[in-house]
Amino acid sequence: MLDWGRKERPLFLSTKVTNGAYFDQELDVCDVEMGIKTLLNSFWQGETQVIEGSQEIERIGHRVVHGGKEFEQPTLINAAVKERIRQLIPLAPLHNPANLQGIEIMEKFFPSLPQIAVFDTAFHTTMPEIVKTYPVPCYGFHGISHHREEACQGLAFLNVAIDSEKNRFCQPDADISASDSLKRILVLHTREEWMIARSCHTFSCPCSSN
Repeated sequence: MLDWGRKERPLFLSTKVTNGAYFDQELDVCDVEMGIKTLLNSFWQGETQVIEGSQEIERIGHRVVHGGKEFEQPTLINAAVKERIRQLIPLAPLHNPANLQGIEIMEKFFPSLPQIAVFDTAFHTTMPEIVKTYPVPCYGFHGISHHREEACQGLAFLNVAIDSEKNRFCQPDADISASDSLKRILVLHTREEWMIARSCHTFSCPCSSN
């Protein structure tokens, strides 16, 4: 994970290896492109190596927060998709610009590889139209937190209760139990990066023979 959301401060890189250990380092650069290059190099160099080199990368997946009404599935990125992500920046001003920046940097590094966007807002696309539009259009952020609430709904007979406010804004390893819950409800890492990778791996790219 590369964190470049801290303005005017060096970038922070956190890498997890197969034995579960984390390698955390604050980079000596504030430039996002250089930070991403360092992240990529960690894939095939040093203790964090997982592949032999960049030639093993077949496609690139991006998490994009807001896809509006148009993007309901993993989507092959092209100029029109990037422009639409840019147009949706007012609806996700903290996230879509960074998402777009990452896309364009990876295009520069890997111009011949397909890039796929996986949208947070796609989670609620199967909701009935009346539910999505009343009282205001609902795109559906924090999709994973909704899954947690659904999983706990059937546990009321055990006096297990979730605190919706804690659940929505929690970080991994948080306690999201309601004050009257007889059991603690803990949030573990969701491996969100694996969910995105799986979506991209199963995506049928026109330019891929898989």
